[in-house]
Amino acid sequence: MTAQFKQKLIAQGWRFKRFAKGSHQLWSHPERGIVSISVNAARGQISKAIEAKLFGF
Repeated sequence: MTAQFKQKLIAQGWRFKRFAKGSHQLWSHPERGIVSISVNAARGQISKAIEAKLFGF
């Protein structure tokens, strides 16, 4: 996961929670809950459902 992608998450109110299975990380948001994000998500390989949960699209 790139630093730029992490900065975007943090700017949206997400906080790193812990590492998960494989190449996933758990991030939490006070209003949106917890989401598991693959390291590949930072390379543009992110599902529309996860993108909507992360950034509210």
